[in-house]
Amino acid sequence: MKTALCDRLGIELPIIQAPMGGAVGPALASAVSNAGGLGMLAPWRADIHTVRRQIRETRALTSRPFGVNLVLDFPQEERLAACLDEGVPVISFFWRDPSSLVPRAKAGGAIVLHTVGSVADANQAVKCGVDIVVAQGWEAGGHVRGTVATMPLVPAVVDAVSPAHCGCRWRHSRWARSCCGFSARCRRRLDWNSLPCKPRGHHPHSISRTSFAGQRERHSFPGESVQRPLAKRAPSHTKKSNS
Repeated sequence: MKTALCDRLGIELPIIQAPMGGAVGPALASAVSNAGGLGMLAPWRADIHTVRRQIRETRALTSRPFGVNLVLDFPQEERLAACLDEGVPVISFFWRDPSSLVPRAKAGGAIVLHTVGSVADANQAVKCGVDIVVAQGWEAGGHVRGTVATMPLVPAVVDAVSPAHCGCRWRHSRWARSCCGFSARCRRRLDWNSLPCKPRGHHPHSISRTSFAGQRERHSFPGESVQRPLAKRAPSHTKKSNS
């Protein structure tokens, strides 16, 4: 599937790996990039030495484009400067107003993405000069910006701005196809469980929760009910004999 997103980012498939802080690193990001998507690093709380090291390790593992995500709940001026100095081709912002950093990122030669949870935020991102708007539904994992589910959010954002790409964790291919039906430039974010590469630096509790959800509960698509595991029955208590 070749889309305008592929041409804009220089990738083969319209898939951008979710920048899951603490669960991704050079191994996963490079694996996604080598597979034709866009791998993403998420060193938004790392020191500058670590930021540079992760970028260099990723570049050593892939010759294809990758990006760095910076969450704006933390000061990111120095990390952005390090990314641009290392020649990162794609910078992704999330949370809060990116207007002070977008011009610097674009002046440094990077393509700028920004994740939004509403049409108002999407319009504001475009005014800031963002190249690609990522529409994230409330059911996405990790940090969530808005309160609207992906399916109603994506077409609303696509109608308001272009290019726009949906961001969510798809557990069923029919969800992805439905999302792609909204726009030929639709973006799909991958849950790392669907990739043949185990991320480094992950938190063991997040693995157990993700694995449990994948094995015991299936997200439904429109017209289908969610199948949940039956609750365990309480142990039966036998009455004591009066004899």
